[in-house]
Amino acid sequence: MSHLLYSLNGENSKSVATTIAVLWKMSESVDCAESMIRNGFVSKLLEVVHDSVRPAKARNNAANVLEIMATFSSLSSSFRNRAGKGGETVIEQMLVSMLNDNSFEINAYACESLARLAMMNRQQVILRLNGINQLLRVAQRASNEYNDDSREHEPPGFYSFLLNSLFALT
Repeated sequence: MSHLLYSLNGENSKSVATTIAVLWKMSESVDCAESMIRNGFVSKLLEVVHDSVRPAKARNNAANVLEIMATFSSLSSSFRNRAGKGGETVIEQMLVSMLNDNSFEINAYACESLARLAMMNRQQVILRLNGINQLLRVAQRASNEYNDDSREHEPPGFYSFLLNSLFALT
């Protein structure tokens, strides 16, 4: 486990991406997720998510690993304790902060996850964290960028991104 934790510090983006892929598979097992939480992966994965130097795909996948680990009700207490600041709302805080990123790929992931959380009765938490305003800002930025460019140069997945942000708002 310590080698995997150390690998997340690497400069080689392929090595970090491979490590995150391994962690993703491991996080699907409650026993592995518990071990990951106990060994400090929560705070390290949060660092990866917030590291704007990392590729968007690696950051999104790190966020996904955290979301998977947070779904195990038997681990929720230890997950919140290891997450540090944020506790019960650490996932929502992470996703709302991802909306501040300039990458549409990061924003799209956050919008989709926030939409899913809003359907699970977490909309009050998202509202309290100023997530609605952030979602509106991201949707406005996407719309402005789309209108500034010709329709031939729309970003990949633009419509699904905009749809996810609108789902999260409803």
